[in-house]
Amino acid sequence: MNGSLASEVMVGPGGVLGGNGTLGGGVINNGTLAPGNSIGIGLRASTMMTFGSVTAAAHGLLGWRHAFGDTVPLAAHSVVGSGSFLIAGAPIADDTALIEAGIDFNLAVNSSLNFSYSGQLASDAYDHGVNAVLSVRF
Repeated sequence: MNGSLASEVMVGPGGVLGGNGTLGGGVINNGTLAPGNSIGIGLRASTMMTFGSVTAAAHGLLGWRHAFGDTVPLAAHSVVGSGSFLIAGAPIADDTALIEAGIDFNLAVNSSLNFSYSGQLASDAYDHGVNAVLSVRF
């Protein structure tokens, strides 16, 4: 994002909100916030498997992200009747390895079971997430 958004923003699992700009609403973050400028490269792969009568899809990602420019997020705020103030967020790492892996089982026509891992690894910071979802549609 390079600009302004007035409404609420939701970053989904595996999603990245990056760039320079202003958010006027709240942020629901289930992914990655990457303020400042960053570039990255990566490789995604997936394959189908069968376990008896159950089909499954395994998927993964290996990537790298490099941040440059201002890597410390700053936000200027003010309250009616008082002066303005700055809020500084945690700086983002200059170089980060991105890892994702998961498997999705189709248990039946109306149900599935999903397991996934996502990680970001840098020299002085890390972020790991594990997710398990059982979906039943009716």
